[in-house]
Amino acid sequence: MLLGAFTGVRHIANAANLSVSVAEQTVYAGDTFSADWFLDTEGKTINIVDAKLYYSPDILESTEVSIGSSALLLWVDQPKVIAPGVITFTGGAPGGINGSHIPLLRTVFKAKMAGNAVIMTINPTRVLLHDGLGTVVPLTMRPLAFSVLSGNNKLYSITSPTHPDENKWYRDNTVVILVGAKTGELYSYSFGSNPEIIPSMQPKPITGPITYDNLPDGIYYFKLAIPVNGILEEAGVYRVQIDKTAPTFLSDIIDKNDSMFNGKSFLNFFAVDKASGIANYKVKTGWFGFYHEAASPYPLDPPLFGNLVKIKATDLAGNESVAAVYYRGYLSTFASYCAILGIIIIIVGGFVLIRRYSINHHA
Repeated sequence: MLLGAFTGVRHIANAANLSVSVAEQTVYAGDTFSADWFLDTEGKTINIVDAKLYYSPDILESTEVSIGSSALLLWVDQPKVIAPGVITFTGGAPGGINGSHIPLLRTVFKAKMAGNAVIMTINPTRVLLHDGLGTVVPLTMRPLAFSVLSGNNKLYSITSPTHPDENKWYRDNTVVILVGAKTGELYSYSFGSNPEIIPSMQPKPITGPITYDNLPDGIYYFKLAIPVNGILEEAGVYRVQIDKTAPTFLSDIIDKNDSMFNGKSFLNFFAVDKASGIANYKVKTGWFGFYHEAASPYPLDPPLFGNLVKIKATDLAGNESVAAVYYRGYLSTFASYCAILGIIIIIVGGFVLIRRYSINHHA
């Protein structure tokens, strides 16, 4: 069980601490669960977090790593799986950060099989202080150990026709939950964004779909419990992920540096999405360009027609934002209009001449 397994850290003098928040639940083989990672700076102001995370690769699989809600905005190395069981990242915050519950990243794990699993940090894992010297301070975390049970032991099914995949982000903010309830059996259940809440309502029968409307962006947990000898025991957990908000661009500029792209102009852009995170960027140059995937910094060629470059940011739920920057093309806007008008006149004039020739030829 993960009950209480992801709470508490070891406090060490002159060290920062890492903690993980997950839904209190029993994990079965085949289940997925999300884990939010938080930093406690222990009163210090920190510039950079450089971490190496380990999870049991034989029992767990990392299916998603997201920085959508991270307080770190400058990434030297974005979080990624570099080998089975190992996630690394290096990120910083302009001006430094200080606090006891600072969001760093979100990971999603899938339990591949029954067995004993552990999640912990391994060296090098550290932070650099915002003290003008970049003083290195250890980043510590208590190893988190828990058991994954056989999927054959699962007794209750929880599904959602509106949000059928626990690992997918949806724009629909109305959630319908279906429970494979037994006739006459009593259940207690809860639904909320706090992963540590345990159902405490008076048990009652479930007679049909359970609906929740107008939900804000975020991750929600439907938790089911049944009374056993007067005590509520967990019967199942279902995760729902909602994101209706488009990404926000923080920067979109055209720059030039003789040491990059052979001195060619390039596009710098960055957007954030607090819920699901950025899925991809696409860039389009000029009036008749096509969007294609791109990464910042992106080398630019002047557009033939038009003076705009557009950057589209798409999050994991499919929401899109478009930013536009001015970049003078080979032809100015006025010249582009004139050129296009000239092409239209030539084409129309050509049709007229062909039509006249055809009429005269057949007369």
